[in-house]
Amino acid sequence: MVDKISLKLTGFAELKGALKGAKFKKALEKHVGRATGRSSKMLEREVRQAIKKGGFSRNAALTTAIKHSSKPLVDKGDLWQAVKAEQPSWDLARIGVNYKHGAYDIAKLLHDGGDIPVTAKMRTMFFYLWLASLAKKGLHSGPPPILRGRAIELFARYQDWKPLKGSTRAIHIPPRGFLIEVAGKREIRQRVIDAWQKAVEAAFREVAGK
Repeated sequence: MVDKISLKLTGFAELKGALKGAKFKKALEKHVGRATGRSSKMLEREVRQAIKKGGFSRNAALTTAIKHSSKPLVDKGDLWQAVKAEQPSWDLARIGVNYKHGAYDIAKLLHDGGDIPVTAKMRTMFFYLWLASLAKKGLHSGPPPILRGRAIELFARYQDWKPLKGSTRAIHIPPRGFLIEVAGKREIRQRVIDAWQKAVEAAFREVAGK
């Protein structure tokens, strides 16, 4: 999972030590736990909005042709739907993306950027896609190439492929920091802090019977 946003409540060790009563601890965990959960869901929505809004590096020409869109990250909604919030404890939540395909952590690659090494298998797939493109145009005299697996899906989306150049050693993916963008917004961080503060106050009121 891409894990770039974490919510961790800190600074209450002394307060909890001073108020050791089980009643206060129970009230604190209840109210803060609810606030942590609500904040995590809010951040989940914000991350999805950041993906939907875009504003990142535009797609390369080939990617645009395949997706029929120059807007990065948005395709069939797989990345958008993979954004998940989890709450392992009352004072901790994480918002991340679990989106993988085979050996590739696609979410991490899209978020952080990186290079995909061109393998012999990948080079062969592009070669056969090129032959299939020629065959579709009536420019391939031999029998039509047989496509399998991923190549079938790619050719269904796009039919004007070219073989990879011999000098191409990697396919570069630019970074699109959709999680960092959300985590860096001051107003969002303040909403989380305000929610925790209100939750602590609610715990005090409950223990005091107010």
